[in-house]
Amino acid sequence: MLALLRLVSRRHLTRSPGRTLLTLAGVALGVAALVAIDVTNGSSTATIDELVRAYAGKAQFTVSAASGTLEPGALGVAAATPGVAAAAGSLQVVLLVGPDLRIALPAIAGTGDEDAIREYVLERGARPTEQEVLLGGEAARRLGVDIGGAVRALTPLGVRSLRVSGVLADRGVGRANGTFVAVLPYATTDVLYQREGRLDAIDVALAPGARANDVAARLRSALPAAEVRTPEARGGQTKKLVASLQSLLQVISALSLFIGTFLVFNTMSIAVAQRKREFGILRALGVRQREVVALVTLEATFIGLAASAAGAAVGVLMAQAFLGAVNTQIRANFVAGLADQLVVPWPRLVGLVLIGVAAALVGALGPAVAAASAAPSEAMTVPRYAAVERPLRLRLLGFAAVLGLLCLVAVNAQSNAETAAPGSVAAFALMLAIAVAAAPLLALGVRAAAPLVEGVLGLAARLARESVLRSPGRAAVTAAALSAAITMVVGLASFIDSERTTIFGWLDQAVNADMFVSAGPVGSNSAPSPLDPSLAEQIRGIPGVRAVDLYRQVRIEVGTSFAALASVDVPTYLLRGRPQFAPGTRSADLTELVGRDLVFVSDNFANRIGIRQDDTLRLNTPDGPVDFRVSAIAVDYTSDQGLIFMDRTTYVRHFHDRSVDSFAVMLERPADLAPVRDAVGRLESGALFVQSNEEFKGSIRKIVNDFFSTTYVMEAIALLVGVLGVANTMLVAVLERRREIGVLRAVGATRRQIRGTVLIEAGTIGAFGAALGLAGGAGLAAIVFLISERTTGWVIPFAYAWTAAATVTVLSLAAALAAAWWPARRAARADVAGALMYE
Repeated sequence: MLALLRLVSRRHLTRSPGRTLLTLAGVALGVAALVAIDVTNGSSTATIDELVRAYAGKAQFTVSAASGTLEPGALGVAAATPGVAAAAGSLQVVLLVGPDLRIALPAIAGTGDEDAIREYVLERGARPTEQEVLLGGEAARRLGVDIGGAVRALTPLGVRSLRVSGVLADRGVGRANGTFVAVLPYATTDVLYQREGRLDAIDVALAPGARANDVAARLRSALPAAEVRTPEARGGQTKKLVASLQSLLQVISALSLFIGTFLVFNTMSIAVAQRKREFGILRALGVRQREVVALVTLEATFIGLAASAAGAAVGVLMAQAFLGAVNTQIRANFVAGLADQLVVPWPRLVGLVLIGVAAALVGALGPAVAAASAAPSEAMTVPRYAAVERPLRLRLLGFAAVLGLLCLVAVNAQSNAETAAPGSVAAFALMLAIAVAAAPLLALGVRAAAPLVEGVLGLAARLARESVLRSPGRAAVTAAALSAAITMVVGLASFIDSERTTIFGWLDQAVNADMFVSAGPVGSNSAPSPLDPSLAEQIRGIPGVRAVDLYRQVRIEVGTSFAALASVDVPTYLLRGRPQFAPGTRSADLTELVGRDLVFVSDNFANRIGIRQDDTLRLNTPDGPVDFRVSAIAVDYTSDQGLIFMDRTTYVRHFHDRSVDSFAVMLERPADLAPVRDAVGRLESGALFVQSNEEFKGSIRKIVNDFFSTTYVMEAIALLVGVLGVANTMLVAVLERRREIGVLRAVGATRRQIRGTVLIEAGTIGAFGAALGLAGGAGLAAIVFLISERTTGWVIPFAYAWTAAATVTVLSLAAALAAAWWPARRAARADVAGALMYE
C-alpha cells in the first residue's frame, strides 16, 4: 500500500498542486473555525472552574445563600455541625483598580479555618494585614506594583489605597483566574464592603470517616436558607449560565467544518473520475477492490491530517481574538472580573484535529467506493462522466425527504429541550437534506431554464448546460457547499438582525433615565463594587436633578434554574418609563409593589419557569422561603436567564442588603446634563463612572455587536470555503474538457465564447447554490430562533434578513465568477494543437 501511495497518489497530488492546496485550505478553514470556538468556550469555562477550585481549596462542600449573602453567625453554625472538621468563610468581591479605577480584579477575603481549607503559597512577601492586599502574579504584573507599593481601589466607601504585602506563587489561591487575583484581610473587607458579618460562602472540610450525604443533610437542616453543594457543582452552575451564550458559536463552527467536508468530497470525486483509467489498470493488474478503497482513503487521510494540523494552529490564533469578545459578554452578565486567559488543552486539540481527519475521510468514502466498484474494462473504456439517470435522482429526493423528516423530529424535540443538542441535529439534517437534493434539483433546474438562458446567451450557454448535465453530481456538490455557506449566513443574519432590532428597540423604550452613575462601566457585571445608598442624597442635592432611582441586581436560584433579581424604587422607576407588558398580560398598577410582597417578571423568565400572572413565586431569602405574587409579566431583555423586579423597600426587608449597583438620574431639563455630570464626577474623589443615556445605550450596543462579530468571522469562513469549492470545480472542469475545448476552437469557437462557457457554468452553480441557500437560510433561522427561545426564554419576532440575502447572493455570484475567471482564461488561451492531442 505504501508503494501505491508513493507511485500513484504522490504523483497525482504533486501534478495538481493548485487543486490540492484548495482542498487543504477548505478543510483547514473548517477545522480552524471548530478549534477557535472550542478553545474560546473551553478557556472561559476552565477559568471559571479554576476560580472555584482555588477558592474552595480542600473543601468537600460549599455553603452559599440561595440569594444574597449568608447571615452573621452562619460560619459558627457550620463549624459546629457534626462531621465538619474545618469551616472557612469568605467574602468574594471585585476591586476596581488601575490608573482609572476601571480594571476589575477578583478578590477573596477569608475567615475561620482558612489554612485548613485554602492554600496560600507566597512567592515573596507576607500575608496581608489591615489596609493591605496580597496579589497574584498576573495582577502584580498588570498593575506594575510589587511589595511595598500601593494599589488604589474603588470600594463602596470610596477610593482606598492598599499596600501590597506580597505576591502569591502559582499554586492554590494564586492560580485563580489565571493568577489575576487578590487576597484581602477579612476585617478590612467586611468594613469596606459593609457586610456586617455576612458571608458569600462557607467552605467545609469533612472529618475522617464522616459520610458526605449525612453531613450535607445536617448543614441544610442547620442553615435552612442556604444551599449546600460540592465546589464542582457550584462551578457547574456558573457554566450552565453561560451555556446558552456558547451553544450558538458551537453550532456555527461545526457547520463550517461540515462545509469543508463537501470540499473534500468534491475534490476526491474529481480525483477518482480523473483517474478512472488508472484505477482500471491497477485492478487489471491484480489490485483488489479494498486496496483501491484504502488507497483513496489514505490520500484523504494525509490531506485531512495536514489541513487539520494547519487549521488547528490558525484556530488557536483566532481563539485569542475571539476570547475577549465572548468574555466581555460573560463579564457583563455572569462572572465579574473573568480573565482573558487562553487555555489550550492539547489532548482535546488533538481530538479536534482527528475530527478534521474524520471529516476528510467521510468526504472521501463515497468516491473511494466508486473507484473500487467499477469493472476494470469499464473503467478503461467508458467516458469519464455520464449523465445521472432518473432512478438515481428519485432515490436522492427520497433520501432528502427522510432527512427533512429527521429535521422536523429534531425540531419537535428542541421545543421541549433546554439544551441546543436537538437543534444542532435539526440544523445538520437540514443541511444534509439540501446537499442530497442538490443533484436532481440542479439537473431539473438547468433543463427548465435552458430555453430562456440559451435564448439570451446563445451557444456559450448551451455548452455550459451540456457540461453541467454531463456531471451533475460534481456541479451539485459544489453548489451544495456554496448553498450550505449561504444557508448559514442568511440563517444567522436573520436571527442576529431580528434579535438586535428587538433588543435595541426595547433598549430605546425602556432605558429612559438621563444619566447613569455606577462604580464601573457596562461590561464589568454592571457594578462590581456596590455603592453606598447615601450617595443618592448627595446626587439629589445637585441643582438640576429631578429624581434618583437606586438599582440593585443579584443572582438568585429559582427551582433548578437562575434569574436576576432586580430591586428598584418603584415610584421613581415609573417616572423614567413604564415596562411594556407581554402579550396576554392584563395591565397592572405597578405602584402596588411598594412595600408589598409583589413582583413583576420578564417574559423570558415566565416562559422558562412556566409561571403566569397572579401565580405565586417562591424565593429563598436569608430568613427562609417567601411567597411573592406575580403582578405582571413584562417584555425585558436585561438577562437571558430572566429578571424578577421587586420594590427596593421589599428587597431590603427580606434580603437585608442596602447596597446599590447604580443610580439612574432624571434631570429637570436636558440642558442640565453637562453641569450635573460635572458635579457627580467630583463625588467620591472622582472615582464614579458617569454615563449619559446615549453613552449607556451605546456601551450595551457595543457589547452585543462585539459578540456577534465573532459570528461574522465564522460566516465569512464558511462562504470562503464554498467559493474555494467553486474554484476547484471549475479548474478541474477546464482540465477535463481540454480536448473538447480544442475541438471547439478548431471548428471556429472564439476565445470569448470559450471563456463565456466556463463563466456561465460557474454562474449557474453559483446561482443554484444561492437559491438553495436562501431557502435553507429561512429554515436554519427558524431552528436557531427555537434554540434561543428554549435556552433563554426570549421570544424574538422573526424577520427574514432580506438585505443580507440580497448581499450574499450578489457576493456568491461575484465570487463564483471570480473563482472561475482564471480557469476560464486558461481555457480560452489553450493551445489548439496541444488540446487536440490531450489524452
